Amino acid sequence: MNALDKVYEFFSAPGQPKVLIVGHVDPDFDSVGSALGMSLQLTNQGIDNKVWVPDFLEKVYHFLPGSESILKEYPHDFQYNTLVCLDVTSIGRIKNSDLLNQNVDIINIDHHPDNQLFGTYNCMWPISSVGEILCHLFDRLNWDMTPDIATCLYAAMIFDTGQFKY
Repeated sequence: MNALDKVYEFFSAPGQPKVLIVGHVDPDFDSVGSALGMSLQLTNQGIDNKVWVPDFLEKVYHFLPGSESILKEYPHDFQYNTLVCLDVTSIGRIKNSDLLNQNVDIINIDHHPDNQLFGTYNCMWPISSVGEILCHLFDRLNWDMTPDIATCLYAAMIFDTGQFKY
């Protein structure tokens, strides 16, 4: 079973996770765009979630759908049971990682070959971006792609490919 199938099985299993979505320190468009795309998709699936990006710069990412929902402060009052780490090569690349709940399932989705595979479920696929991986995951789950989700994932792919130059 490949890594994408393991993540698929997690989201297809009975029960509803409560998900905290995080990216890496000094976030870029792949990190933020993927986090927002994932959040919008989970919301569409009725899955309670929050996005936490401590270094979030509103003015840079303001055009991305859902950007107004990003939390800059750790959500101490949100009792999540699943942590989704996007574009994060190691747990140390999450700012204030000491705040994270350690008794949760961790879904680690990344495209960097040096990923430390720190998750309960690891999906490391060396393709253009995490945004592209999420496109494949959502397709595998038969989850519809709304224009807002597509905008976020497109921003992720555009950034990490240098506007498809590499």
